[in-house]
Amino acid sequence: MAARLAAARPRSVTISRLHAAALAEYLIARGDLDEAHALLTTGVGDRLEAAYSCVLVARTIELDLDRGRTEAAKAALARLTEVAPARVSPWSRTTVRRVTGLVLRDADVLRDAVSEAELGGLEFEKARAQLALGEVATDEVPALVQAYTTFQRLGAHGLRRRAGTRLRTLGAKVPRARSKAPGLLTEAEENVARLVQQGMRNRDIAAALHYSPRTIEVYLSRIYAKLHVSSRLELARVLDARQQR
Repeated sequence: MAARLAAARPRSVTISRLHAAALAEYLIARGDLDEAHALLTTGVGDRLEAAYSCVLVARTIELDLDRGRTEAAKAALARLTEVAPARVSPWSRTTVRRVTGLVLRDADVLRDAVSEAELGGLEFEKARAQLALGEVATDEVPALVQAYTTFQRLGAHGLRRRAGTRLRTLGAKVPRARSKAPGLLTEAEENVARLVQQGMRNRDIAAALHYSPRTIEVYLSRIYAKLHVSSRLELARVLDARQQR
């Protein structure tokens, strides 16, 4: 599977970084942390100012921390900080703040990351920042619970388990799984649909939600079928109408 994904690397430099990020997550899920780290590092190269580079560097920092390589994480953070002022998107700012807070063990910076993600409407990134906050601070159980329930809704089971482990370590209750509320769209489909409504392209939606562009295409085909629409414009109009009810 990894070989097939690697062979399908796109020609576009920007999309190739998203491809590297998606393939790295697959390798991480398999436990191939060294290979994932190498892939991310190669994907960035020396161009930290390029699109999505900060996201790849941030992931290498998290991998370094997970493997106890604190000095390597600090060195990568120093490189990332050099280009951080040029980052203007909520996603990039949230990412930089999250890894900064993790490396420095600074709860205040992580709270800023949570706020930044919330202001930007980035539900998944908010949950990741809340998880990081809960791992650094011992008095942030509510943030961990929120992160756990978000990961549960979005199907991010690896992160959900991580949040659950931290809750148990702190002696807190882990939320029970709840049955899905009735509705036409699932939570994940709703998230994709809302980003389409905002005019985002598939590759940008994939990056924001940490999915592959192909996954977004699959979600869209399901959404179109459920809502009986055939275009992004029709989808946006349907969602606009639903909001006005």
